[in-house]
Amino acid sequence: QMLVAFTPYLGDDLSKKETFSGQQFNICETGDTHHCIIDKVHHAEENVLVPSDLLRNPSFYFSDW
Repeated sequence: QMLVAFTPYLGDDLSKKETFSGQQFNICETGDTHHCIIDKVHHAEENVLVPSDLLRNPSFYFSDW
């Protein structure tokens, strides 16, 4: 939900339905310490790894990271 709340992102095509569908990202645990964020629209060469501690922190804003 956090990622959807900050759409659109730089480079998003505003004319495409999936930009605002809430289905742009997959988030999965990669172990005990990190989560991987996969952008299904832009198919980035590298996925984003975020420390799990940050995602558990209610004061953490991904858009500021």
